[in-house]
Amino acid sequence: MIDPSLLSLAREYLDLIEQMRSGGYTIEEIRQLDSQRQWTHNDLLRLTGLDPADDMAAYCRRLLHVARGQGR
Repeated sequence: MIDPSLLSLAREYLDLIEQMRSGGYTIEEIRQLDSQRQWTHNDLLRLTGLDPADDMAAYCRRLLHVARGQGR
C-alpha cells in the first residue's frame, strides 16, 4: 500500500509543473510556483530516498499509475 501523503505530494508536484508550463502566469508567479515545486521535490526526496538527479516527475507519474491500479 502506498502512503497517502506520498501520493498527495506526487499529485501536487505534477500539478505545479503543469501550472508552470501552462503559460497562464507572470514571471513572478512562475517563480513562486517553482519555489513551491522545489519544496515539494525536497519533501519527496526525503520520503522516497531517491537521488536528487533522478527524474522526479517520471517517478511521480509511475507512482500515481501504480496507485490507480490499486484503486487509489
